[in-house]
Formats: sequence, structure tokens, C-alpha cells
Amino acid sequence: MFGANLKWFGLALMGALLAAACTTGSGLPDAEGEVQAEVEGQEKVALEDSPILPVGASPTIGADDAWVTVVVFADFQCPFSARLAATLDEVFHGVDEGIVRRVFKYHPRQGSEGSLKAARAAEAAHRQGKFWEMHDHLFDAFADLGGDDIDQVIAEIAVHIDLDLDRFHRDMEEQTLHRRVDDDLALAANLELAQEPAVFVSGGYIAGVRSHITYVEAVTQLYAALRQAVSQGDMERSQVYRQSVEALFEHTRQAGAASRRAAPSVVEVPIGGDAPATGPIDDAVVQIGAFINLGADPTLEMLRLLLYELDDHEDDLRLTFFHLPHSDDTTAHLAHRALEGARSGDEVRELLTWLSDEDNRWRDDPDRLQDYLDEQGITAADERDFDRAWRADLNAADDYDVYATPTIFINGIPLAGLRDREELMRVVDEQRQLGRALRDDQELDGWELYERAVEMNQQR
Repeated sequence: MFGANLKWFGLALMGALLAAACTTGSGLPDAEGEVQAEVEGQEKVALEDSPILPVGASPTIGADDAWVTVVVFADFQCPFSARLAATLDEVFHGVDEGIVRRVFKYHPRQGSEGSLKAARAAEAAHRQGKFWEMHDHLFDAFADLGGDDIDQVIAEIAVHIDLDLDRFHRDMEEQTLHRRVDDDLALAANLELAQEPAVFVSGGYIAGVRSHITYVEAVTQLYAALRQAVSQGDMERSQVYRQSVEALFEHTRQAGAASRRAAPSVVEVPIGGDAPATGPIDDAVVQIGAFINLGADPTLEMLRLLLYELDDHEDDLRLTFFHLPHSDDTTAHLAHRALEGARSGDEVRELLTWLSDEDNRWRDDPDRLQDYLDEQGITAADERDFDRAWRADLNAADDYDVYATPTIFINGIPLAGLRDREELMRVVDEQRQLGRALRDDQELDGWELYERAVEMNQQR
């Protein structure tokens, strides 16, 4: 019977997800108490798994027969994954476990030994019934998992959560455990997941790291839609996961790819202070705050576009940079430390021009990067100073809902992800006209011009 109503059901769930994704509130839904009361006393059922997005033997929390299933692909070294984990903790604290279960899938960063070790450590803890304790501690320590002492960090967590250490270390080396992590990576590749974290709510994709109310709304809206489908005979209770994934997965993944590019609200990012920038704040009419990871191709491509535009309009444009490198990418960290240590706007521009040049291939040869810094007389910021700047930028990313790199704010207007030159220049040209009008008509400059431009963009 369900097949005949698949299109209707998919539209109903899509509507529920879209409603949730547009939510901007700050508290749990008013209907939550009623929803939790309805769950009590219901008979347990064995849910059919989804061949598209299988739960399988993955770590879960919540009832096995929960109406809604939240599947998370995440990397323990990723700051966005860590932020998502904290957000979902809020969600699960406020929603009855009979409504929703949470499923974790390992998505360690390709080529990262630290990411892979952390995933295997979590799976080894899972074998002793302590996955979620390991999960929480690994994310708390994500910034410390990229160094040479990662084994010590993991061992200390294992002691802290009282694992059987002999079994833990033995399991860490077992090929069966390795295959469990590899299976999740293969699933992610099959689903064409290019970035982490990725979240699927009963198969429906919600882009980025949203506020906890977005996920609560998605859960409660989908719960209501699924209960209605079951009560009307459109599906069996045991089929709610398999058939909701079938209805939602492909449509919402395509929509999600576009919605990841949809930006958060217009905000006034801090483009002053000590952050590396291409010039003084007073001269420019367009201020661009850029959250970047110099170890990633999309950031380098975005820099090529922005620096090309800067060459043509040096007096109008100013770029300020915020550091979001991956925690275990030591070569990218050196590049970011060099950027943090740059002494002038010209030095910032020259460094970024060299880093974004496809012919330099510095990411494959750290010595090549160090040789360039020595030749140019650029002294990288020391580890301690950079760590402070990096953590401050991570907090700023959290404050401004940055969930991917690159994310740029053009006079407060956010653009997430790599954009084509035409789209990027359209926004820059529009803001250049606005900034020049504020400079010429209202005699504003510097921070005052920037504040006024952001305010006007917020009112649009």
C-alpha cells in the first residue's frame, strides 16, 4: 500500500523537514510534552533497516524502535563535528528516547592517521559498551588529536572511562574492527558525502550545523508525519525507518547540497583587531571576513578568485582571515601560522598568492613551504600564540554559524562554500556600489562604514 502513496508521503516529510530547517526559535516545541506522552506505553517493534542508509551494527543511543532515526557521519578531529555533537546532546536531552535514536557513523578524514586512530578507539570502546563516553571525550579533545601524542591522549581517555586496557589495545589492532570503520567509510563514499559532518534525519538531509531547535523541530515534525502515515495504513509501524529513508534520501540530499550554500543571517563579523588582513580598515568600502582552511582545495580556489579581484580593485576591497585548519594537518598549520605571523597587508597578500598558486604544490612538500618562508623573511607565529588565535576563530565560527570552509562574509552577507566567479563578483560589485555611496554621500569610512553597510544589508 505504501508504494502507491510514496510520492505523497515524501512530499509530507519534505514539508516537515523544510519547516524545521527554517525554524529560528530558541526553545523546544510547545507540542513536545504531548509527543512524549503519546510514546509512553507503546508496544516495542523490530524496525526494518534501510539498504540505502543502514543502521547495522553502528553505535546507537535511544530506543531501537524509535520513530525517528538521526544518522550522523562525523570525524573526531573536525571542529564542526565537535560542535554538532554538542548540539545533538542538547536535542537528545530534551526529546524522549522513544521518539528518536541517534546513530553514529565513522567518517575519518582521508589520509589522516589521527582521525583513523580516533575512530578505531571509539569502535574499541563500543565493544565494551562505552562508545558514547569515548565519543564525548574525543570530541572534547579534538584539538589535541592531531599531534604526536595522540596515542597518549587516547590512552588517557581509555583509563578515564575505565576500559579494560588490555582488551582495548588488542581490539584496536584487530582487522575485524578495522573493517567496521572501513565499512562506514565505504558507505559515505557510496552516498557521495564530500564533507563531514553529515546528518540524516530518517533519511532527510539537513545541511550544516544548525541550532538545536532545528533538529528538535525536524524530529517532532517527522514524528507527527510518520504517526499519521501509520495510523492511516500507509505503512507498517516496523517500516517507518526503511520507507522514510526511501522517501526522503535522494530528494533532500539534492536540496541539501544547494542549502549548504544558503547562508546564515547577515552578521557583523569582527574584521578589525589583530586578525591577518590585506590592508588597513579605513581604505576599503567592501570588507570580507573569510573563514578558511589552507589545506583544502575549495579555500585555495576561493582565494584565487578573491585575490584576482583584489588586484583589480585594491582601494575598494579588504580581506580579513580566520583560521579553521584541520587539527592534524601539520603543513596547513604551518601555512596558517605564517599567515598569522605576517607583518603587513602586502605580506599577507604575497603569502596567500603563493599558497594559492597551483604550481607551488606546497601541501605535498612541507620543506618547500618552509623554504619559501625563509626566502621571504616570513616568521610563522609560534605554536602557543597560534593556538590562541585558532581557538578564538573556532569560537567565532560557532558564534556566526560557520559550518564549512570556505565561508566568507561580504559586508556581513555570508556565502558558504566555493562559489563561481560570476556569483561572487555579483555580490562584491553590489557591495562596492553600496560602500561607495556610504563613503561619498554620508562621508563614512572604516569601521563606521562597515557597520552601516552591515546594518543596511540586515534590513534588506
